[in-house]
Amino acid sequence: MNNKERLFRAATIATFLMAGCSTVPKTRAGQGYDNNIRIVWTPTVIPFLPDLEQTLGPTPLPPTETSTEIIYPYKMFGIDFSDFSKEIDIQIDLSQGSSFKVNSFASFLCGPIYAPGNHFSCDYQLQDRNPEDLLHFVHSGYVNQGQIKLEAEDIRHFLEDSPGSWDKRLAPDQIQKNMDMFIEADVSITQGDIEAKNLKVLAMVRVPPDKLGPFSHNPYVQGPEGQKVLLTNENIFSTLATIDPSISDYEKDGKAQIVIIFCGWNNPAEKDLVGVDPYDAADFYQAVRYAIILGE
Repeated sequence: MNNKERLFRAATIATFLMAGCSTVPKTRAGQGYDNNIRIVWTPTVIPFLPDLEQTLGPTPLPPTETSTEIIYPYKMFGIDFSDFSKEIDIQIDLSQGSSFKVNSFASFLCGPIYAPGNHFSCDYQLQDRNPEDLLHFVHSGYVNQGQIKLEAEDIRHFLEDSPGSWDKRLAPDQIQKNMDMFIEADVSITQGDIEAKNLKVLAMVRVPPDKLGPFSHNPYVQGPEGQKVLLTNENIFSTLATIDPSISDYEKDGKAQIVIIFCGWNNPAEKDLVGVDPYDAADFYQAVRYAIILGE
């Protein structure tokens, strides 16, 4: 599929699948992202539901409105997330020697283009408080009867699984120790002949099943007058900050960050957590989320 065909496919599906579009505020110069004001395609609502194939990753609710306007994200550290024709390869090198790759083609849709096994990411540029940051959703797990390993599965396996086993989960405290090994890890991102270097893992957060917030099957909170308020991608940073308060700094620093988000698997130690959505708790593949924050 050539670039024009990808653009046409994205535009066509977005028109029918996603909610309305909005524009991004002016960007700020000299902070890791391109110093040019670009209008960005941004669905206003993307709640998260499990895939029909029971693999990991978000899929959207049906739209409440449609728009024919399709506009695209800016570059991050020189990587063009509006170029569907070139794979984006993110490599994370831990100081103890382990290396991980998260490879995908960019997409702005959490719909058919983002189907597991196709190695597409779902990319969302934040709008509200920190429009310099980009969410990069990828899958973990396997599809096609275990023949296709998805983008973040090696990371998930390293974090969650007992050595030598793909079926036995580590305790949450050991998972946290494995996550700590990612902090300050070297990161490089390549796209064709473009390479972004001198990046680091700034932070990593595990979202347990009782704190899924906008990732939940039923992503609402109670408003000030008792009404239901729908949570969206714009609430992801604040959700992460409820678990790790230092994350709130990334909403205020004005610097560009890429947040890789993927699913984890259920953990026996958390089966009795109070307030867990029964739908999420029952879903082996949708129990938790991980967020890896990359930047300079």
